[in-house]
Amino acid sequence: MKRTHPNLSRRDALHLLGGLLAAVPLAACGGTASSTASIGTSSAANTVGNSPATGSRSAGTVASSAVTAATSQSTATGTSDTKAAETAPEGAGTKLAFLSRGSVQYQDVFKQSIAAFQQLHPEITVDNQPVTGNFDEKLATLLAGNVAPDAFFGQAATFLVYPIKGATIALDSYAAKGVDFKTSDYYPYWLKTMQWRGKLVALPYDPGMAVLFYNKTLFDKAGLPYPDAKAAVTWDKLLTMAEQLTVDKKGNRGSALDPSQVVQYGLDSFSNRMWWHLPREHGLDVFSSDLSKTTLDQQAAIDGLQTLVDLSAKYHVVPGGSTGNGPAINFQSDNLAMVITGGWQVGLYREQVKSAWDIAPLPQVAGKPAVGMGWASGLMITKQSKQADAAWQFLTYLAGKQGQQLLLKVGVSQPMLTSMADDPAFTASAEPAHRDVLLNEVAAGDPPPYIPAYMEIQTAVQSDLLNPTLTGKENLQTASATVVPKINAILAKYKQQYGE
Repeated sequence: MKRTHPNLSRRDALHLLGGLLAAVPLAACGGTASSTASIGTSSAANTVGNSPATGSRSAGTVASSAVTAATSQSTATGTSDTKAAETAPEGAGTKLAFLSRGSVQYQDVFKQSIAAFQQLHPEITVDNQPVTGNFDEKLATLLAGNVAPDAFFGQAATFLVYPIKGATIALDSYAAKGVDFKTSDYYPYWLKTMQWRGKLVALPYDPGMAVLFYNKTLFDKAGLPYPDAKAAVTWDKLLTMAEQLTVDKKGNRGSALDPSQVVQYGLDSFSNRMWWHLPREHGLDVFSSDLSKTTLDQQAAIDGLQTLVDLSAKYHVVPGGSTGNGPAINFQSDNLAMVITGGWQVGLYREQVKSAWDIAPLPQVAGKPAVGMGWASGLMITKQSKQADAAWQFLTYLAGKQGQQLLLKVGVSQPMLTSMADDPAFTASAEPAHRDVLLNEVAAGDPPPYIPAYMEIQTAVQSDLLNPTLTGKENLQTASATVVPKINAILAKYKQQYGE
């Protein structure tokens, strides 16, 4: 998309916020450590490393806040969490403002990384400014007020908005120099996820591929063999396994199951992301190449979506509308046998899952080429920064070996540098035993469709497609007929807004 403005104007900020924050909170790396299945959305897998952003409000309220902040620039720059970096007095070195977010774990990693970086570069002082509320609201406000930080830790589903609107700089010229950063050191997929229209707009920070986590203890109790660590299970086979692992209060399963009395589910299907990934496994992207319309009404998409819907509404092996009022259903509670989620959950599961567990490849459609799913959050440099060179040094440290080792120890990412595949920070822990699955999945990876309209589209999909079909209140054809025109209208609006 065209970038026509050297800086983000106040009007741009309002447009940005209207599309970015009208949606419900979505998965984005660096969140809080929690995981709970919810009725209708099967969201047990949608937390931690790629967790919901916090503090989301309506577009109107957020836009009003941005205007207020933009007209009160002097006040904003005087507070500790909003000030932009200033050029330090001569001889005092360079001071960088870095806007961050995330859980206590992430902030601890940032603290350690900054301390280590400053030992290597005493001439650079990094001022970490963590955001505890709505990150995109805060950043857009600072951009509109011309008091932006030098660099920031963007959210996976929204970071592309900033380079497209001209608020951040492309990094290709820095990467081409081969100083502090070499593209050849990285698995190509992770850099591909950080590109827009062929330009490198961010550095990946906390990568994770989606895989199948499974509870070995529950498999043992059911007398089932574990999923193969080398070959992906088909969705048909996954259903068979999930039926045998879904149990009601009387111990019934399969055709004898009472959906209203389930105490153990076989699967969490990651529906918040599978709605676009399953069509891809059937060979169809959910948006046309020119981003003018959705393809969710085409047969390949319907076939993929039907698999997702049937798991919940027909076979009741996924938490949905029939979930009772009993204990929470999640992987940590030993009442969810399998969950599709990302490698960012490894650290949480090591701490909270009492049973033995492991991982296997992402399920695939029989007879179709494998398609992997994974993403990272982006580290970006703002166009307002007066010390982009120093910012680049800092970001390459975070995305480099030393910065990544800290993330691997915490268990919220996987190696993205090829030299770190056998790094002790990744291999030392006992679980998952087949951690190489995370690395192997990268080969078939396809970057997620996190286009600028994504969050607004996700809201429409959630309300008009997932909620009614996963709970069995509507059939897929009816729901698709409702959501497709809405998505096309959103795409048309964004196509006009972004000048392409």
